[in-house]
Amino acid sequence: MTVTLYHNPKCSTSRKALELLRERGIEPTVVEYLKTGWDAETLNRLARGTGGGLKGLLRKKEAKAAELLAADADDATVLAAMIESPVIVE
Repeated sequence: MTVTLYHNPKCSTSRKALELLRERGIEPTVVEYLKTGWDAETLNRLARGTGGGLKGLLRKKEAKAAELLAADADDATVLAAMIESPVIVE
């Protein structure tokens, strides 16, 4: 089984997830998305996989994400913002 972890080393939840995987003998492919950024294909795949849509991937504590949610932005706007500012993805 191949496991990919989209990792933010500054995020305690992400660090715990990485630790848990390794404790279970799983060495994931780690993608530090703050360095690599996002592409539309990956974000859309993750949104479909989680069932929450693109807005479900937003880090609600980030001001830009909160603005998008408050404005009920459409998916194209949310996707563009995620690509422009990877930190708003949780």
